[in-house]
Amino acid sequence: MHDAAPLLDVMAKISPILDILRQNDRDAYVSTLFVPDDKRSAIASIWAFNAEIERIPQLVSEPFLGEIRLQWWRDVCNGARSEEGGQHPVAAALLDTISKYNLPVTAFDNLCDARIFDLYNDIIPSKADFEGYLGHTRSLLFQMCAQILGGGAQSADASGHARYGLLALLNYCDQWRIIGQKDKLLFRKICSVQPG
Repeated sequence: MHDAAPLLDVMAKISPILDILRQNDRDAYVSTLFVPDDKRSAIASIWAFNAEIERIPQLVSEPFLGEIRLQWWRDVCNGARSEEGGQHPVAAALLDTISKYNLPVTAFDNLCDARIFDLYNDIIPSKADFEGYLGHTRSLLFQMCAQILGGGAQSADASGHARYGLLALLNYCDQWRIIGQKDKLLFRKICSVQPG
């Protein structure tokens, strides 16, 4: 069996966004390598954006600081900070993708709103809330990627965000021995979902 690491490193050097994605979300990075060349940078910008907002809780000491960062991303996506966004590699790539593929800005607002939950150590109160969270996070990302790939947002919704959430939960379970304290809190938060 050959080591794929040299190929992955070469791909990352081709695109700075792919390199950012490689550093922050290895699974999304590897899956993006299977996307057709003409769509790869757009898909990478979606996943790199997600990686940026997903890691905010690890970067801030207080939830309100995270909310400020999420608001910056909302403003960038809405065009209120397009000049600043143009200076940030992920934001610039995302703005280009939003424009090129006519992606709905409200989807990015919803994603940022859902990520506010990650800033607090609250328990997800019910299965419906858990499914709603997945619908406004992973499912939205799949919908945007499907639209870029030409399948439309509806085809991505059919894939079911709950299944992906369960896979993510299993991934957390598999890595539980090696994750940090904040991730253990997230693990406990997800596992505390009450039925119904």
